[in-house]
Amino acid sequence: MEQKVNKPFIGVACVKNIKIFFLAVVWLSVPISLTMDLCNDDGSINYQHLGNLSFNLPFAALDVSDDINSTSIPFLQNSLTNIGENSTIKQVVAGYSHLVVLLENGSVYGAGANDVGQLGLGDTVDRSTLTLMSGEGVSGCSAIAAGARHTVVLKTDGAVYATGDDEWGQLGRGLSSDDSDVGFRGSYVTTLTRMVGAGESECSAIAAGGRHTVILKNDGTVYSVGDNAQRQLSFEDLLYTSTLMRMDSESLSVYSAVAAGERHSALLRNTGAVYAAGDRSWGQFGSDCVYPPSAGLVPLGGEFMSSCTALAAGGNHIVVMKVSGKLHSTGLNCHGRPGRESNEVLGVISVKE
Repeated sequence: MEQKVNKPFIGVACVKNIKIFFLAVVWLSVPISLTMDLCNDDGSINYQHLGNLSFNLPFAALDVSDDINSTSIPFLQNSLTNIGENSTIKQVVAGYSHLVVLLENGSVYGAGANDVGQLGLGDTVDRSTLTLMSGEGVSGCSAIAAGARHTVVLKTDGAVYATGDDEWGQLGRGLSSDDSDVGFRGSYVTTLTRMVGAGESECSAIAAGGRHTVILKNDGTVYSVGDNAQRQLSFEDLLYTSTLMRMDSESLSVYSAVAAGERHSALLRNTGAVYAAGDRSWGQFGSDCVYPPSAGLVPLGGEFMSSCTALAAGGNHIVVMKVSGKLHSTGLNCHGRPGRESNEVLGVISVKE
């Protein structure tokens, strides 16, 4: 089975028999390799299989627009139809062991692991079928993102909501902790809850990392929250934060896109240049593998310096699309993910043309 897409985007698909394909799609039709069954015969999600995808967490989104009709992902669409939901699918994302689906009508459904409320259903019971999320932010949604064990939702009014694991403040609730070494141990939320702070309104894009969240605002500024142990939020002397803080606050730079890996963040400036913060020990920054992680935003070199139009981040790699439509990638390549045919342990710079 193959699915072909004619829309330009960078991301991954989490649909029936699809493993994970991070290099995604350019202008021409590109077949997506299908290798793993994520569904039962009746169309329900076999969420136990989602755990096999954890190495690539967090996952970018599959954008299902007018160019892709609902028959491209029949197992999910049929699952929704079976429960009386007739709206078509707009976006699909997957975290460590959970799946989240955004519909054209702005509703959000989830399935899979729910041990810390990452499905936003008001409880911690796992689900094997798509179930409508609950809470204030459950309707009027325009984008979704999934971290390791948390889910982030962007509403059409520019507000951001989140649910699930909050041990490192990744839900942006403005918590306080008496122990700076352990974060907010055991903290989680089971329904979509609005973030607080300066960066929680007038937002245009969201990204979820392993234990952190990145938000792009309409004015081109970027805010982040959560785990900063690898400096993925770009701040020097901070282990974590539960309050949204502006990245690159001393600069007048304007950004147009954001992405988040397991322990790094990537930002695309309106100049076409890509900047990153956090873990770079696997060559994620387009250079030799370096430790310790970077503090502050670092410009990526080579093909990442200009003419980039879109970006995505996997667990330990970054992928960008150029104006030409070509894809360039850098980072961990032990499974061949950044587009090289070999299975090198490290793919410092890897280009797929």
